[in-house]
Amino acid sequence: MSKFTASPAVKKQWLVMQKQEQKFLRNQYDKGSSAINDTIEKHMPEKLKSTIENAFCKAFQIIFEKGTGVIEKTYNKDKHETTYAANEYAENFRQNKRTISAFSKRSNSAKNKNLTISGLEGIGLGLLGVGIPDIPIFTAMILKSLYEISLSYGYSYNSEEEKLFILKLIEASMSHGDTLYNCDNEINNWIHTQKPFKISQSEQIKKTSDSISLEIIYTKFIQTIPIAGIIGGAYDMVYLNRITKYADIKYRRRFLFSKFEPTKTSAEYSKKSELLSDDISD
Repeated sequence: MSKFTASPAVKKQWLVMQKQEQKFLRNQYDKGSSAINDTIEKHMPEKLKSTIENAFCKAFQIIFEKGTGVIEKTYNKDKHETTYAANEYAENFRQNKRTISAFSKRSNSAKNKNLTISGLEGIGLGLLGVGIPDIPIFTAMILKSLYEISLSYGYSYNSEEEKLFILKLIEASMSHGDTLYNCDNEINNWIHTQKPFKISQSEQIKKTSDSISLEIIYTKFIQTIPIAGIIGGAYDMVYLNRITKYADIKYRRRFLFSKFEPTKTSAEYSKKSELLSDDISD
């Protein structure tokens, strides 16, 4: 069996990442509709459902077409890139637990800040009974958070393939059951082989929007009710936490995978993925 080399710190972090990944999948697999959601669904106008679904679709389309530059004004991209470069230099030089953990610490710092902002924004709009107009803001916050996570691990988010990757992360994180596992396997396959996704951006936007709207539709309905909408608005932070937690795990998988001895062909790269779980236990 071929061997793939990496520092002990990388191997340990890979095992930690795998455990966190499996825990996330187990927790989300069996979650279904709650009793309160079933009650709300009976009173929700059918037109409102389609409005919320279309609002997410439109928000992703607009941001990808011309909104990324606006989002980038809300954080210091150069600082993220400089910090990554410094962390990467330290990791290549020392290769210990502290240096390999610096990337995830940076990611978590950005994630926690965005969770706080999202919670305050959602509660504020919920107090006013503003639900539907919050969707573009919430979508922008999701993408802002994922952009900052990607930069923490040294990945750009501007290419079409990277946008598909981000959309798939969101879709998977908001899914349950076999759909979740299928999405997760597709994401891991892309990380390990780099074979292009076989789907257009517009198709993936629709799938992602359907996934997120199905999960969040009830809280957005509550958010349209003044004062009571505080509860719905607060859920922005809950869902953002789920999305960013999953995204961080996947970007960390991608980052750590690159630290094992690189291979040159797609077939070898795929084979590396198959053997990696055995090698790290040595």
